[in-house]
Amino acid sequence: DVKPLNPKNKKELSLSAYVVEDHDYEDDIVEAIPHHMQEIDTKPQELTYDIPRSNELFKDKVHTLESFSAARVSISSDVFKKLKKGLVPVERKLDLHGFKEEEAWQGLNDFLLEVYSQGLRCVLIVHGKGKGYGDKGDMGIIKANICAWLENSGLVLAYHTAQGKHGGSGAVYVLIRRNKNERGFE
Repeated sequence: DVKPLNPKNKKELSLSAYVVEDHDYEDDIVEAIPHHMQEIDTKPQELTYDIPRSNELFKDKVHTLESFSAARVSISSDVFKKLKKGLVPVERKLDLHGFKEEEAWQGLNDFLLEVYSQGLRCVLIVHGKGKGYGDKGDMGIIKANICAWLENSGLVLAYHTAQGKHGGSGAVYVLIRRNKNERGFE
């Protein structure tokens, strides 16, 4: 049998009755919500990605004005040699020319996440040389930071300055970690 609600119970079921500024009705609202719903966490959840984190060190580091190069210790020397020679097919390119430092960093991270999720393995990052390149050993801010940004990403296995046909010292090949749902190097 269904019985009509008496006026006193109608107020308890209407959450809109508790929306009043400058008064905390939190305890009243909890009483009005059915018990099985009280356990639900209504706080915004932080988005998380299944990004591998790695404490694995990089080996064979070279950071000069003209050349950047490093590989995680798990990368075979044959794969690293192919990357250095530009023999690993470049599947996507990101051009960071004209970006401010923070925009470049965010753009790089977004790009790495995207190519990783697509199962791509080798990309080209064009960082440019920067204004005043070579003057007193100076380099652009993006070029100066690119190695640290790549090494701090759990998605990067190796990187090396690009061959001339791909941008030379203004670009870098990046070998991306294999997505567990894809097949490829590593």
